[in-house]
Amino acid sequence: MKTRSLLLLLSLTLGALPQTLHACSMCMGAQDAPTASAVNNAIYIMFGVLGLIFTGIGSVFLGFYRRAKRASREEQEFSTLAREVKEASQHA
Repeated sequence: MKTRSLLLLLSLTLGALPQTLHACSMCMGAQDAPTASAVNNAIYIMFGVLGLIFTGIGSVFLGFYRRAKRASREEQEFSTLAREVKEASQHA
């Protein structure tokens, strides 16, 4: 209980001191700072990497889907052919 009271008191004290709650110039939106353009470029690079990864994962699953569809079609053709051969051998 003492820990909760201490944390509450500390939170209220920090909240009452506005100079401790100011954000840095990056968070406040200093658009002309060189770090702002560096952070924006880093974000664009991360989006690009994520796009490449998701595209790769999607293409793998698309390949699996196409391969499974082709195997199913070949299996159906094989079973049809086997049935025709069996029927032809019974009639002969």
